[in-house]
Amino acid sequence: MATWENWKTVSLLVCVFTMVREIRPIEPFFTSYLKSMNFTSNQINEEIYAVGTYSCLVLAVVIFLVTDYFRYKPLIIADGIAGIFTYALLLGTPSLFRVQKLRSLRICMPRSTTNNIIKKITSLVKASMLFGRFLSGLIAQTVVSTHLLNEVYLLYISIFSTSHKINTCINIYVILELFTLIEWPIR
Repeated sequence: MATWENWKTVSLLVCVFTMVREIRPIEPFFTSYLKSMNFTSNQINEEIYAVGTYSCLVLAVVIFLVTDYFRYKPLIIADGIAGIFTYALLLGTPSLFRVQKLRSLRICMPRSTTNNIIKKITSLVKASMLFGRFLSGLIAQTVVSTHLLNEVYLLYISIFSTSHKINTCINIYVILELFTLIEWPIR
């Protein structure tokens, strides 16, 4: 970015992306969804969730290296594509290998704070992330407790919101590129 004068607009866009990123209503009911797909509790706890934990550790190192080299823009788009791919793996009757691959493809976004504006942006992004999780839980709990839809439709809602996330991040990418091309007047 050329200047920090447009930080409110940029932080609003990042907050929208972060909120949309967290809307995944399948997550609270992921274990019960896997049990309905004929996985045992032992397989879920020891073979599926363990792969997700260890792969997240390895991916964190890779993501920090990629972020240092490419910055955040390609990483945000890769996060959106990986999100759609992970939930698409659950469609139909997934095998143990497909579910393990799902848990290993989750991307965690690194955070850093250096000055006061960054601290403000970080707090806004954290609040929007928590609001997205709240919306996700509200949608999931409402759908499941009222028996409007079963857990498979939570997966479809998660795929829809993840594909909307890619649309949002591409729009944010275009807007951020426009901000870097515009020369802002110095006041």
